[in-house]
This record gives sequence, C-alpha cells and structure tokens, in this order.
Amino acid sequence: VVGDLAQFMVQNALSREEVEARADELSFPLSVVEFLQGHIGVPPGGFPEPFRSKVLKDLPRVEGRPGASLPPLDFEALGRELGARLGAPPSPEELLSAALYPKVFEEFHSFRSTFGPVACLGTRLFLEGPTVAEEFEVGAGGRWDELGGDWDGLGGTGMDWEELGSTGRYWERLGGDWEGIGGE
Repeated sequence: VVGDLAQFMVQNALSREEVEARADELSFPLSVVEFLQGHIGVPPGGFPEPFRSKVLKDLPRVEGRPGASLPPLDFEALGRELGARLGAPPSPEELLSAALYPKVFEEFHSFRSTFGPVACLGTRLFLEGPTVAEEFEVGAGGRWDELGGDWDGLGGTGMDWEELGSTGRYWERLGGDWEGIGGE
C-alpha cells in the first residue's frame, strides 16, 4: 500500500501537501482506497483525517476486525475449482494465494500460462531479458519437472546460433513457452 501510494505520487509529481489538499479529486490506487476503508485493519493511531474522509467520500468503511465479517471459506471446494481450471490439483501455496488474493492469483496464473515457469530466472534476466549471446544457467530451485531437466542455456534473441558454432541450447523469451533450439 505504501509503495502504491509512493509510486502514485512520483508518477503524478505530487508532494505530500498536494496529495492532502487534492485528496477529494485525485484517483488513488485501489490498494490505497481499500486500506483507508479498513480492509486490512486499522493502523496504530487510526487513519489520518480529514485525508481519509476526502478520499473515501461515501464509500463504506470496515468497522472492527476485517476478517470478522467474511463468510467461511470452503478450501476443499476452492481446491476442486482451481484444479479444474489449472488442470492439476493446486499446491497449498496456490490454494492459499487464490483464497487471500484472488485477483493477484489470476493475474499470476495468466502470466505463467503465457510465459512459462519464469521463477527459475534471476531478477535481472526476468526484468530485462538476456543480451545477445549472453550465457546464463536456468535453475528451478528443485522444480526440475517444470522445465524438463537440468538445463544450461545461451540467452538472447534474433541470431542464428549455428553461425556461432554453438552446441548449447537457446530459449526464446518472447511470450510463449521456452523453446529449445540447437544441439545437445
């Protein structure tokens, strides 16, 4: 929530004073609005007023402990539903993620369906992609079955690996599954 608000302020070149003065007219990130509604509890000392009232206007507020008003969740039914959609029973982590953060879980599942198991990539490779002819290792932290084995690879796009005399493998990270090209 704090990061979302900070990013919102930076993107819109807003100072704290401007945010407070224009709170009733700005379109805050959903996470900030839900926080001010009380969806994740009440911070020590309460919410800052009149900022909260300006942002929320007549939106409902959660009184008391946020989870107290939620209906019970049937984890077994959710597991069956996820299993049908995912094509396999969900892991305990997937089940809990879907229960606590359904929208985030759906976005993650959609991303993973499109790009494959990218958790095996380091942060820089994931965010920037490999440079042409950059050598990197793909490791899955014990999840080798997701990748099909113990792979080392050359990264990059748009080049003919045979011209380089490569006997390694190449995986393309352009939206689809990882694709092995080249020799053994």
